[in-house]
Amino acid sequence: MYVYDIGYGSPEDSQYSQVCHELQYSKKELHQVVMKAIEAVLIDILEETEFHCNVYLNEEGVSYDQIHPLVIGKLIMNFGFKQLNYTATWNCFGWASVTMDSWENYKDDTNKRILEELPDKLKNKINELGRLKAESDSKEIQEWTNTH
Repeated sequence: MYVYDIGYGSPEDSQYSQVCHELQYSKKELHQVVMKAIEAVLIDILEETEFHCNVYLNEEGVSYDQIHPLVIGKLIMNFGFKQLNYTATWNCFGWASVTMDSWENYKDDTNKRILEELPDKLKNKINELGRLKAESDSKEIQEWTNTH
C-alpha cells in the first residue's frame, strides 16, 4: 500500500486527508486522479440537488475547501483509494508553551501531560534562556530605535 496526503491550506484553515492505494502514483499522476475526482464532484453538484444544497456556492463558484470531503469520498468510491486507519495518533494545541503554563483555555490533556512530564530542571533552563533572549532582543530593539 502507498500512502497519499491530499488537502489544502489557507491563511486561516487547512485540512489534509491521508488515503492509501495499491498503486504507486507519481505527483503528476496523483494530480490527474484528484482532478478527475474534482470534476466528478462538480458534475454531481450540477446534477444532484442534495450536493448543491450542501455546498457553499457564490459568484466565485465553489472553493476547494467546500468540496474536499466530497473529493476524498470520490477517490474512495470511484478510484480505489482506501481510508488510512491509524494505530494511534498524537497531537496537541500547537501554540501553547511546552515548558510554561500558558493558553489555559485552549490546552488539551496532551498539553497538560507534556507540561507535567517534562523534567522541571529542563523546563526551567529553557524558560531562563527564553527570558534572556527576550531581554537581549528588547535591548537590541531599543538601541536600534535610539540610533534611527
